[in-house]
Amino acid sequence: MEEMSNYQSNISSLKSETESLNKELKDTKEKIAAIESINPAKLNLFDEAELQRLKAYNDELERKLRLNKAQLEVEAKSADKTAKWTYANSQVDFNPLNKYLGDNANTQAYSRNN
Repeated sequence: MEEMSNYQSNISSLKSETESLNKELKDTKEKIAAIESINPAKLNLFDEAELQRLKAYNDELERKLRLNKAQLEVEAKSADKTAKWTYANSQVDFNPLNKYLGDNANTQAYSRNN
């Protein structure tokens, strides 16, 4: 169960990071759009340098988001696999009649009803 708790924590952390990256990406795109809306003839060297910096940062954020999404998928698949394994291996084959009728209680109960 501790492993599932770790997966849950990792997935929650990745989702939070994704939200943060998306917000930052949105802000960066807005800044790029604001600079690009200026008449190119009126752009000074600072604006041009800022535009290039923002575009590079935008690309970096998009890469981080893709990696984050891939990592989230891996964590989710691992959590799913672990949950299925845990469920499959935690099933107890228990019949309360075994105490009175022995290990073949299911067979005896079935034969009495038919």
